Amino acid sequence: MKRWKGSLEVVALCVAIIASLFVSSHVLNHQFSSDELRVRAFYKEPENSLDMVLIGSSAAYTTFSSTVAWKEEGFTSYTLATSGAPMGIAKSMLKEVVKTQKPKLILIDLNGVLYDDEAEQREGMTRLWVDNMPLSENKLETIDELTQGKDKLSWVFPLITYHQNWEKIKVCLRYTGYDWKLWTGSRLPYSFTMRSISGTSDRKNLIDVTQYQEKQELYPLSGQRFRELLDYLKENDMTNVAFFNMPRYYDKKMLPQRKLLNQAIAMAEAEGFQVYDFDREIARMNLDPNKDYYNSGHLNMNGQRKATKYIAKRLNQDHHLSDGGHSEAIRDLWDQEYEAYEKVYAYHQENLKKGIREEITAEVIDRVLSKSEEDSK
Repeated sequence: MKRWKGSLEVVALCVAIIASLFVSSHVLNHQFSSDELRVRAFYKEPENSLDMVLIGSSAAYTTFSSTVAWKEEGFTSYTLATSGAPMGIAKSMLKEVVKTQKPKLILIDLNGVLYDDEAEQREGMTRLWVDNMPLSENKLETIDELTQGKDKLSWVFPLITYHQNWEKIKVCLRYTGYDWKLWTGSRLPYSFTMRSISGTSDRKNLIDVTQYQEKQELYPLSGQRFRELLDYLKENDMTNVAFFNMPRYYDKKMLPQRKLLNQAIAMAEAEGFQVYDFDREIARMNLDPNKDYYNSGHLNMNGQRKATKYIAKRLNQDHHLSDGGHSEAIRDLWDQEYEAYEKVYAYHQENLKKGIREEITAEVIDRVLSKSEEDSK
C-alpha cells in the first residue's frame, strides 16, 4: 500500500511539474509585439478559406490590408509577415501555409535580399517567426537550418529564452489575454493584428527609380537562401507562387537597396517566376511620400488604403482571386473584419488631424475596439 501511495505521489508531482511548465510557457513566451499575434492568428483562419497569402516583412503588412482587399475585390487573404523577416524563413512560412490553406496565389516578399549577413542572422527577427510556430517537423527543420545547432534547446523550448519575462508579468498577462481573445473569437484575427503608425514624413531630394536598372550582387547568406528558395519552388512545381516588392521612396542613400532588388528580380524572372515590382507603380497608386508614408519603406494607413485598392485589383485581374466564392460564414467573418478595420482607420484619421504620431499596435487596436463595444451597449 505504501509503495502504491509513493508511486501516486511521484506521478502527481510529475503532472504538477508538467502543468506548471505548460502554464509558464503559455504566459511567459511573449515578445510583446503585433508580430507574435499575427503569426499565431494565422492558425486561427478557417482551413482552406484564403484565396491569397502574402509572406514577408513589415513592408508587406504595412502596405497591404486584407480587409480592404476583401471590401474592394471580394477575395480573402492573409499577410503572414514579421518585422525584419530574414530571407531564410520564407521557405518555412511557405510550408506552414500549404498545411492548412490552398490559396490561388502565394506572394513572397523580396525584402529579405536587402539584409547583409549580420542582419540576416539577427536572432530576434528570426524568433518572431520560429518561436510562434507550433511544434512540428517543419519547425525542427527550420531551427536546424537557421541556427546550425547553436543553442538548439532554447529554440525548441522557448521558455528557456523567455523565463525572465516574469519581471514583466503584467505585460505577459496582457498578451496572454490577447491570445485568449483570438482563440475565443472575441477579437478577429486580421484586424486585431494590424500594425501601422499614425504619422507622415517630410522628404526631399527623392529619386525616381521607375527606370533605374543598375544591379548589385546579393549578400552571401541572404543571396544563398534566396537561391535555395527558388530551387525549392522549382523542385516542388509551385506554380501558384510569385514575388513582390512593396513601394518605397528613394534618396541617394537608398539606391544600393534598389540595386539589390533589381538583381533579385532578374534572378526570379530568369527562373520563370512572376514579380510584382510596385516601386515602378507608385504614380498609379497616387502615393505621396509626404502624406502616405511614415518612413521610406512603410506606408501609414492612408497610403496602405490607396496601395491595397490598386494591388488587390491588379492581383485579382491577373489571378481571378475572387472567383469561386465563399460560404456565408466566411463572408460574415470578413465583413466583421472590415467593420473592425474601419474603426481603427477612423482612429488613425483622428490622429492625423490632431498631428499625433502614434504606433497602431495590438494594444491600441484592442483599446479602440473595446471602447467601440462599450459605446454600442
